[in-house]
Formats: sequence, C-alpha cells, structure tokens
Amino acid sequence: MRKNLMITAVVVSLVFVSMLCVNAMSSTILRVNVPFAFQVGKATLPAGEYIVEIQRATSASALGTSLAIRTQDGKTYQTANSRPAHEVTNRASLTFNKYSNTYFLANVGSYGVGCELNKSRYEKEIATKAHAFEAVSVAAE
Repeated sequence: MRKNLMITAVVVSLVFVSMLCVNAMSSTILRVNVPFAFQVGKATLPAGEYIVEIQRATSASALGTSLAIRTQDGKTYQTANSRPAHEVTNRASLTFNKYSNTYFLANVGSYGVGCELNKSRYEKEIATKAHAFEAVSVAAE
C-alpha cells in the first residue's frame, strides 16, 4: 500500500513539473515579406517571405527571449538570442538598422510583445565606419 502511494506521488509530481515546463514558454508567430537581404547575427538571409517566432519566457524562473526565423519552405532557418523590447509596438513589424546598403534585424514586435536583438560584432564594426544609420520597418501579419 505504501509503495503504491509513493509511486502515485512520484507520477503526479512528474506530471505537474512537465506541465510547468511546457507552460514556461509562450510564442508569437508573424509572417513577413522582407524585400531586401538582411543580417541576423553572423548569417545573411535573402529577401523573401519569412515566418518569425518570438519565444519568450512566461515565468520568473525561466528568463529569456529567443527568436526563430525561417523561410516559408523551411529551407532557411536562423535563431537569435534577444531580450524583451523596452518599447513595444501597437502593430506587427520587423525593424532593421540600415547602414549604407546593409540591413541588420534589430527589433521584432507584435501588438504589445516585442524583442530586441543585440548588435553583432559585424554590425558594430559597420556602425563605427558609417556616418549614419536609418531605421527601416517592414509590416508583418
């Protein structure tokens, strides 16, 4: 009897912990057509239609935000670490930092949810050489 009670307690505990882990991340999915090639970290992604997923932690014990970007056909896939955005948008969009003719993904936002990407070493290098940059937004759905 005691052994059965112990097994039941362990099973219930495992189910509870599994439910917490599954609910620890929440995601927002956007579809966007980017009309130019752009940089995400070290990768250069071609112009085209993308599915962008913001994966964010929903509990205080699981901090962090990540971003997954893939083409509609799934052939191109890139992930990036990010942080929650300080300013959130009231629309779905991707914002790029443009230096000369090079675009770097900087921010992804969707109706109050957003994330900012850290500048890569390459972007920092380009930024020091450029005289100015332009923020370019592309609407998403």
